[in-house]
Amino acid sequence: MFLKRLQSYMMQKFALFQFFIFFYTATSFAQDNLNLNDLIGTVDSSAIFIQKDYYLWCSSVIKGEDGKYHMFYSRWSHGKRALDNDSMNYIFDGFRGWNKYSEIAYAVSDKINGPYQHVKTILKGDDGKKKWNQFTMHNPQVRKFGKYYYLYYISNTYDSTLFKNSKFEKDWIHWLQYNATQKIGVIKFKSFDDLLKGKFWSPSLPLMEPDG
Repeated sequence: MFLKRLQSYMMQKFALFQFFIFFYTATSFAQDNLNLNDLIGTVDSSAIFIQKDYYLWCSSVIKGEDGKYHMFYSRWSHGKRALDNDSMNYIFDGFRGWNKYSEIAYAVSDKINGPYQHVKTILKGDDGKKKWNQFTMHNPQVRKFGKYYYLYYISNTYDSTLFKNSKFEKDWIHWLQYNATQKIGVIKFKSFDDLLKGKFWSPSLPLMEPDG
């Protein structure tokens, strides 16, 4: 009997708590007077990282032993794609090109908020022999464990058997035949000088991949 009464009491308190949260949310956010310009203020143009003719995306920054800030980021070119290796390559025109043409580039700065200077592309698909990371290199994340740096990224290939009997539209099916092959990989290097010289360890297989 005591447990039932306790349970009833707790349920009443929980219901009251839910009502309070709902009431607070409804009254506190009934009017939106948020002014982002006031919060942002003036942005120093040196902190804006731009590259002509490229989309820039998903940066990851780490401070090196040299005291500088090392940034890895995704980039892919504007414009239309050639149709020489895929008659449906138009689905990757413009911003949508990340799914096939993104590469991971490297920039460096003396300060965390810039200005950053582009140095070179580190990882790029070669559209050559079929492998798990045949095409796009995207979403870099850099970390350091012990004496080594690890640069994680996603990549994909192409599998024409995926969604073959699907009722999706033809363009969407073709997009998924690239996108659904995404896996996670890594490269390992001891210093940024080694990385720039191409001295890094890259396993032939991905670290993680979808199960089914």
